[in-house]
Amino acid sequence: STQSTWGKGYTVNVPLEPEAEDDDVMAVFEQVVAPVAEAFKPDFVLVSAGFDAADGDPLGGMHYTPEAFASMTRWLRRLAGGKLVLALEGGYHLPAIQACSEACMRALLEPPQPPESPVQRNPCPGTVAAIKEVRRLHSSFWPALGT
Repeated sequence: STQSTWGKGYTVNVPLEPEAEDDDVMAVFEQVVAPVAEAFKPDFVLVSAGFDAADGDPLGGMHYTPEAFASMTRWLRRLAGGKLVLALEGGYHLPAIQACSEACMRALLEPPQPPESPVQRNPCPGTVAAIKEVRRLHSSFWPALGT
């Protein structure tokens, strides 16, 4: 057979509805991205840091704040012994790109911090459903998603 299952399960996409906000992306990050990233145990982390999901971007249709991007950056610093690269690659609203880039750079320059305390999130029903479905579909590849 010419088919291969090598790499199957390594791409994890979570569809979010237009107008998603911080609680949506952070719920996805905490309930899907973080468990998969921790289980994967990367040697380094390379982030294609596009800010078209930032609030104010005319094309992204999302409303993520600079603090949400900074929170994700802080968390990613704990992976791979801090070997993290953020490569700016997108966004269409210069003030949002500036604010989000600055928030991420500040998060990179801060002294290492203990993990943030869990925060009560209030994602929209579509995000809750998407998280549940992605966890179900990927739990056979990533057992941490099954818990």
